[in-house]
Amino acid sequence: MYEVLQPPLEPPGYDTNAGLILDTEIMAYLLNSGRHKPEYSLSHLVHEYLSEEYPVWHKALADNPYPDSTRAILAYDAHLIYDLAYELLELMDRAGADLKFMYFYVEVPLIRILLEMSHIGIGVDGEAAAAVYSDTQNQRNNLEKSITGGRAIDLWKDDQVYELLHEREIPVYFPDKKATQNDLKNLALKYPLAAQILEWRDFATDLGFLKSAQWAERVYPEWNIVSKTGRIHASNPAVQNVNKETCRPLMVPAEGCVLLKADYKQMQMRLLANFSGDPELVEAFQEGKDVHWLTAEMCGIRGATDKEKRDRAKEVNFGILFQMTPWGLAKKLGTDISTAARYVKAFWSRYSGAKEYLDKIIQDLKDENNPKKRFIESLSGRRRFFDEEFGPKQQREARATILQQAEADVLTLAVVSLYGRFRKRDMKSRIVLILHDCIWVEAPMEEVGEAKRLLGKSMTEAVDYPFLPLEVEFQ
Repeated sequence: MYEVLQPPLEPPGYDTNAGLILDTEIMAYLLNSGRHKPEYSLSHLVHEYLSEEYPVWHKALADNPYPDSTRAILAYDAHLIYDLAYELLELMDRAGADLKFMYFYVEVPLIRILLEMSHIGIGVDGEAAAAVYSDTQNQRNNLEKSITGGRAIDLWKDDQVYELLHEREIPVYFPDKKATQNDLKNLALKYPLAAQILEWRDFATDLGFLKSAQWAERVYPEWNIVSKTGRIHASNPAVQNVNKETCRPLMVPAEGCVLLKADYKQMQMRLLANFSGDPELVEAFQEGKDVHWLTAEMCGIRGATDKEKRDRAKEVNFGILFQMTPWGLAKKLGTDISTAARYVKAFWSRYSGAKEYLDKIIQDLKDENNPKKRFIESLSGRRRFFDEEFGPKQQREARATILQQAEADVLTLAVVSLYGRFRKRDMKSRIVLILHDCIWVEAPMEEVGEAKRLLGKSMTEAVDYPFLPLEVEFQ
C-alpha cells in the first residue's frame, strides 16, 4: 500500500544512541495508543505486563532517612523499568518489524527533537500580545456577565452550570444534576446560553497563550506525542489551538529570520484516496481538481464569495472525515440538521468506494470475537485498541482514527526527516511549530531558499503512496 522512507540522517546520530534508550511509556503507547495518559505510568504498566503490584512507599519514606529512602525507590524503579522494557520489546517484535523500526528510528529521535523545540520556542510579538490579552480578557468578562447576570457562578463546574441552565428553564434533567461539556455541545445548537458557556470556556486556550506571550520575545510550549491519534501536541501554552485570526499572527520570526509555513494539500482526502482506491476520488486528484470545490458544487453550498463557499465545503469534508454526526456538522456550520445530513449523504454517495473501504474495516472490527484483537493499526504499526464497548460512538472514533493515525505518522516522518537534513548540512534553520498537517520553520535569511526546498522535499517524500503523491503548499 505504501513505503515508509528511512530518514536521511541515521537517527542514532542525534547525540544519543537511540538503540540504548528504552522508554516504557512510548513502547506501551505504540502498542496501544488508545489509553488515557495516566495508564502509561510505571505502576499501571507493571501491573499489566509484569503481573506485579507496584509498592506503596509511604512506610519506606517515613521509616528511612533521606536520601536513603529515595535511593531505594529509584533502584527498585530501575529494576522494574528494565524488566518491563524487555517485555515490551518482545511484544513489539510480535507486533511486527514496522513498529520496532518506528520506535528506534522515529519515535526516540522525535522525543529529542520535541525537547529541542521546547527549548527553542517560537517568537512572538509581545507588545501586540499584551494588547490582545487585555482585549480578550474584557471580552470574556463581558460574556461572563451576560451569562451569569453578575452572580458568582463557576462556569467550569458542571453542577453549577446545570443549576444555571435549569433556572433559565432550559430542559436539563440529568440524574446526577451535572451538565458536562458534551451535554452543552448537544444543547448549544438550540439554546444560545449553552453556546455562550462553550464560547466562554474556549477563551481559556487563547488567554493561556496570550498570558505567556505578553511582553515576551518567545514562548516555550511543551511538546508531547502521547495522544490517541498519534498527533504531536503542544501545551503550556497550547499554541496549536489558538485563534487563527487574533493569536496566530502574533507568532513571528526572530530578527534576521523568516517563518516558512508548509501545509499538506487536502491531506486526509488524499490519504482516503490512496487507501481506498476510490475511482472518483483518485480521478479528481489525478486531474488536478479541487476536491473542496467539488464538494461545494455537489452539495450546493452557498457563500457570499467563492472563497467562503470553498471554506465551508472544506469544513464539510473535514467534518465528515472526522466522523461528525449530522448534528455536530450542523453546529459547526451554523446550519440545520437536515441540511448537514444532506451534505453527508451526497459526500458518501459520490465516494462510495471510500465508504465501502471504511465500512469493511469497521465491520471486521465488529465481527472480531476476541475484543483483545480489535484494533486499528497505522502505517507505522502503532495500534489503537477498541477492546471494550464497540457501539456507534466507538465505531465513529475508529473510522476517524484510520485517517488521523496515518496523518500523524506522515507528519512525524516528515519532521524527523527534515530535522536530519538540517543537521546533516549544519544549518541554523529549525522547526518551531507543528500543526496537524503543517510545519513551521524559522530560517535565517541566508538559508531561506535551501530551507524551503528541504521542507517541501521532506514533507512530500515522507511516505510513497501508490496512487497519489503527497503535495504541499507554502503559506
